[in-house]
Order: sequence, then structure tokens, then C-alpha cells
Amino acid sequence: MKSTLAFTIGVIAVAAVAGSAALLLSPQELRLDGRPLADVLQDLNSSSEASREAATTLLRKSAVKVVPVLVEMARVDDAAFTKKMKALAEGGQLDQATLVPPSVRRSQAVNGFRALGAAAASATPALTEMLRDPKTSVAAALALACIGGEAINPLFDTLVDPNPRLAGNARTALESLNSGTAGAAAMLIPRLKDKRPVVRAAAARALGRTGQDAARAVPLLIELLDDPDGEVLLGACAGLGALQSIAKTAVPKLLPFAKQTKDKMLHDVAGIAVWRIDPAEARKAGLDEALIKTPTYTGPAER
Repeated sequence: MKSTLAFTIGVIAVAAVAGSAALLLSPQELRLDGRPLADVLQDLNSSSEASREAATTLLRKSAVKVVPVLVEMARVDDAAFTKKMKALAEGGQLDQATLVPPSVRRSQAVNGFRALGAAAASATPALTEMLRDPKTSVAAALALACIGGEAINPLFDTLVDPNPRLAGNARTALESLNSGTAGAAAMLIPRLKDKRPVVRAAAARALGRTGQDAARAVPLLIELLDDPDGEVLLGACAGLGALQSIAKTAVPKLLPFAKQTKDKMLHDVAGIAVWRIDPAEARKAGLDEALIKTPTYTGPAER
């Protein structure tokens, strides 16, 4: 029975991802311009740019109605799903099942928050609460990062959570910030002076990755190269490297770190940063170009 149930859940998950939108929401649930919300969310993954843009526009137009539904989708419980599937299996009703695994619902929710961005700011309090629950932390963290702006702040506080799983989820979410994240720089720049090293380091990496407000970001990241904490120093190097040629003024301070050999991690991260910022200067300094080359797999070594 257990193997049958596991197999059936896997089949349903595949079907849902492949396109069975009707499995996500029942007909009584939210519809946008006559279309089930599930269909609209699926369009966010369409190969057609026009379909993706139309879905995003529709979601934003209906944000007030959509946001509460996305929050509940992000909150769905794995245990409740498993219990329901087990009951269906024992009752011989698996062929009538119209449930979707929670992981699929949560993924759809995160995609919805990504499309809404700042328009979903009203979900921040609920998602912050969910961020503290290991069962909903992953989806909540990613959703907060998608919303951007002040919704990013709870992620920094969670970086120092004593539960390593929650702290790791927050770190992963911060690593997902990008140039399209609304208001990211305004939240990240003040965190560069946070008293907690793990927060300074994460902010430095994220600021470089977003590329936002680079004119302010570069000198502030260069300042962090003097930080006494090793993790912060690595974060500053990575952040500057992500800004590429915009951060040319940082090269003189990065080179000594790239040339030293006592700390291999710092040597590599600083070297990669210099190569990304100014390849000509990296070559002139004799930095190892292998740092930025993707390793080529040549198969198992001969014995």
C-alpha cells in the first residue's frame, strides 16, 4: 500500500507540473476575468512572452484579491496532504483524486509573488510569521524576496535564527535578489553597517548581485574590504565582483587579497572578483585564469 501511495503521489505531482491546472484550484475558487487563478499562474511559465506579460498584468490588476489566496497556497501543509491521500488510497478512491502536492502549490504561489512584486506588500506580515515556521519557511522566504522593499528586512533578522534550517532559508532567499527586485538597494545599503557580521556579509553579496544604485554601492563595498570579519570580507569581494566593470576602482584593494596564499577561499573569491571587474588587470597581475573557467568534465579517471 505504501509503495502504491508513493507512486500515485508522484504521478499526480508530474501531472500538475505538466499542465493539469484544474487540479490546483476548484471551480469555486478565485477566477480572474473568467479564468481560474491556476491557469493564470501557469501562464507565468509559458514559453510565450506575450502570455507571461498578460498573466502578470492580470495578476497585478487583481492584486487585492490574489494576494490572500497566494498566502494560503504558500501555507499548505504536507502532512494534511499525505493524510488525505492515504485516506483516498485506503478507500479505493485514488482514481478520483483531484489534489495537488503542497510543493506544487507553494511553487505556484512563489511565482505569483514574483510576478506581483511590490504589489504584494500587504502579504508581508503573514509571510513573516510563516518564515518562522519550518513547515512554511522556504516558500515564505522566497516570497518575501520576490516582493522586495521592506519585505526583505525579516530575512536579515532570520539569518541569525538559532534554527540553522530557518537561517539557511533566509540566506537562500537573499541570494535570489536580482536587478528586478523592487527597492532592494534601499534596504540593503543600511545593512552594510549592521552590527551582525552575517548580515553585513549577506547584504554585501546581495547588493552586488542586484546591481542597484551602483554609484553608492561601490564605495560602500570597498569600505567593507577593511572589515575585520572574514565572512564580511568575502561578501564584499563577491559583491564587487558581481558589479563587474562598474567596480574598477576596487581593483587596487582587491589585488592584495587575490595574491596572498594564506587564505585560499579569500584568494579565490578576490581573484574571481578582479577577473570579473577588469580582465586586463587580472592578466597583468598574473592571476590564475582558471578561477573563472568552467571545469570540463572528461569522464572518470582511468585506473
